[in-house]
This record gives sequence, structure tokens and C-alpha cells, in this order.
Amino acid sequence: MLEDPREKAYKAVAYSAVTFSFVAILSVCVSMPVVFNFVDSIHQQTKRDMSFCKSAEATRECTRSPCPSPTITAVPVPAKLRDQLVEERGEGP
Repeated sequence: MLEDPREKAYKAVAYSAVTFSFVAILSVCVSMPVVFNFVDSIHQQTKRDMSFCKSAEATRECTRSPCPSPTITAVPVPAKLRDQLVEERGEGP
């Protein structure tokens, strides 16, 4: 019983499609747990970092001594601008 060349080609295409589908399903089954594990580890690391930041900020707030006041250097203001600011604020002699 000799097979028709078309029938042979259809069998080859069918076997290729089944093989391709099997490889695709297998790769999804392997990669999904890996991706889930990666996302979970990133989530746990983020939670640890946030916890550390919150505790460090709380510790710093509790132990912070009054900050030294910054040194302010006087900047010369032109007389015209100074007079205008005084008028706007309603201050003056």
C-alpha cells in the first residue's frame, strides 16, 4: 500500500504542529514557575526595603537633635524693588 504524496505531506505537517504545540506547552509549564518565583522574590525584597526605610526614618526622628539653623547671607536688594515690596506688604514708616 503506497501512500499518496499529499497524504505524506499532511502527516508531516500534522506531526510538526503537534510537536510544536507540545514544546510550547512544555516551555510555558517550565517558565511560569520561574517567573512567579522571580516576581515573588522582588515583592519580598521590596517589602524588606520598605520596612527598613520606615524603621530607619523612625529611629532618625527619635534621635534627631535640633538641626543647626542655616547661615543666611544677605543679598543686596535694589532700593526700587525694596520699596515696591514694602508697599505690597503694607509695611513702612
